Parts: sequence; structure tokens; C-alpha cells
Amino acid sequence: MIFNSKHLRAMLIGAALSVGLATVSLVPPTAMAQADLGTINGTVSDASGAMVAKAAVTVTNLATGAVRTSVTNSKGEYTVAQLNPATYTVTITAAGFATATSAVSVTVGSSNSVDARLAVAGGKTEVIVAADDFAGVQLEKAEVSAVIETSQILSLPTLDRNPYNLVAFSGNLSSDPTATARGVGFNISGARSTSVDILLDGAENTDLYAVGIGQSVPMDATSEIRIVTSNSGAEYGRGSGAVNVSTKSGTNGLHGSVYEFNRISTLASDGYNNNYIAAVTPGVTAKPRYTHNQYGYSVGGPIKKDKLFFFSSTEWTKIRSAQNIISVVPTPELIAMSAPNMQDFFTTYGKLATPINGAKYTGSSSAVSNVFGADVVTLAEQELKIPPPPKTNPILDRRAHV
Repeated sequence: MIFNSKHLRAMLIGAALSVGLATVSLVPPTAMAQADLGTINGTVSDASGAMVAKAAVTVTNLATGAVRTSVTNSKGEYTVAQLNPATYTVTITAAGFATATSAVSVTVGSSNSVDARLAVAGGKTEVIVAADDFAGVQLEKAEVSAVIETSQILSLPTLDRNPYNLVAFSGNLSSDPTATARGVGFNISGARSTSVDILLDGAENTDLYAVGIGQSVPMDATSEIRIVTSNSGAEYGRGSGAVNVSTKSGTNGLHGSVYEFNRISTLASDGYNNNYIAAVTPGVTAKPRYTHNQYGYSVGGPIKKDKLFFFSSTEWTKIRSAQNIISVVPTPELIAMSAPNMQDFFTTYGKLATPINGAKYTGSSSAVSNVFGADVVTLAEQELKIPPPPKTNPILDRRAHV
């Protein structure tokens, strides 16, 4: 949603600076090269294929108005690095040639080639764009990766709105159900889940104690996610694969969202155990109470147009639940059949705080008999009546007498 009121803008700016985590960015960026920043590079030539030196290259961020400039070298090559994920306009000018203009979308950690073949002034200029997009073939780098963009992040289903769960939509990986707190929960390229490099805005986001996600961010604050599954570059560390989450930033337009996601047990299906407990235990409901609320906001916009921006996002999670717990305890009859030391143990420590309120199973219970085909207590008694094996071997004895 877009807000145009000046008073509302001032109120939201004040809220962003006082509540939650506010990110204030100045452009152009002055940070060192990071894995989350993109690059635009290419070559400039004339109609005959000769390289054009000292051509002026201007890269403009359409969302923030930030401008980056570069000049081609003697080989007609240029590079504009440290670009935040956004859509840019590339303008190339040179004396005596027509101006070339092209739009390119820079994704998180991408390298995009924009080559221009300039015509003489008044002629038609050809621009060749080889963008590093989700479905395209990587020509600039050897890595195999995929990018999940903002529209996909907001539309793909997730259980708890964790952006790292969207890694499942990439290829060359498998879910690791044992990695509840290690990595991002997936094995990439057959490696262990702990070998995945976890990044947030290009910085290390790995909890070095649990080797898991250090800091999660709200989904409404996530701009893009790049999943590198093979041949990762030198900017990534650890081992095999990398997951890089890029967060949103403020732009020249005031934008934001307010949301709440609700999951309740009334609209959920039930399992066999809960249905059984409810059937044999009076007063116990089949569906234990479960209420899951996730709500929050995100807001970003300009403080000074084309110069200073802000963005803030906070999310809260509240869960209220109750669960039926199944406990298997021995009956007094079973304890009486055990060894004396076991009986002494239960006599001292085995007193139940509450009486047994569920079903009791004996050797003749149908649930037990159906498994063993008979009364398990009778089977045990029969086993105890079997005479012990002889202490000597009759065959050896006969041989000894021969």
C-alpha cells in the first residue's frame, strides 16, 4: 500500500526510528564489496567492432535515483560494482556516437553484462544485455544458483513465514529432517547441512555455536534470496553451497505493509492419537487448543529524495497451545511379576501423581493378543516351564566311552 499524506509520512518516519530495527542508507554506497551486491559490466564498441575508449557509462537506480558512473578503458571495458538489488538504467555516451540506453534488473549477488555497439550520431545503436536472471544460463560466473524474487517470496507458501524455508524451491538439494537447528535445514550438493554458508545482506549470518541461522528476518523485509548450489565463488566461505538473503531498503516512494497471519486448531485436521485419546478418555477434546498468530509491519521511504532513505520492519509471533500427552506406565500387576529389586524401585519411586485415566492393557487384551496371537502372559509362563538344557553333551559322552 502507498501513503501520500505528509503527516502520515512524518508519523511513519518517527515510528521507524523509535520502534524495531531501522535501517538508514545513504547513496551511493561506500561499503566494501559484499556477496549481496550486484555488478554491471560490459564492453562498448562501434559499428565496425572496434572498441570505444573513454565512453561515459551512467547507471541509475530507478527506485532511489542513485547514480553511479564509470568510463571505459582502452579495451572498451567497464565495470560498475556494489549495486544494490534493483532495476537500473544504463546510459552510454561517447563523442561522435549516438547515446545507448538499456534497463537491466540486478539481483542479489549477480553479475550482469550490458554490451553496447554504438552507431554514429543520428544512427541506431544496438545494446546487448546478458542479465543474470533466475532462469538464464550463467555466462559471467561458473556458479550454479537460483534467485527467488520479491513477488515469489510473498506468494510462495510457508508454514512459519521463515524466508530461509524457501530454499526448498531450488534444485540440487534435499531436505534434512535431522537438521532442526543446523544450516538452513537442507543438504546442498550432497554435503552436510552445516557446510552451507548462510548470509544476510552479504554478511555472515551463521550461529557458530549451533551452526544454524544466526538472525532471521521477517518475510515482508526480505527482498531476494540467492541459493548457490555449485561452484560457489571466492566471496562465499565454509564448504558447499550458500544461501544469501537480501533485505529491502527505502526508496523515493513511501511504501509499507501491515499484516497478520493466523492458524487455529478449529480449522485444522486431527490425527489418530488425538481421536483415540478423546474416545477412551471422557472430558478430553479430540483437538487440543492451538492458536498461532504472526503479525507485524514494514515501512520504508525517503527522508531526503535521492539522498537519504529509511526502512523498518518488525514481526511478533504468539503461540497458545495445549497438547494431549500419552504416557505408558506399568500396572501393579506387571510390577508384581517383575524381579524383587524392580519391585523395590517402584515401591520407593513409582507412585503416580495422578491415577491412570486411560486404557489398561493386560496379556489377554485384544490389542496385545492380535500382535502375539495369544495371551502374552500365558506365553511367558510356558517359556518359564521349559526345562533347561543338559549340562553335558550326550554325543561327546558317547565318544568318551568308545
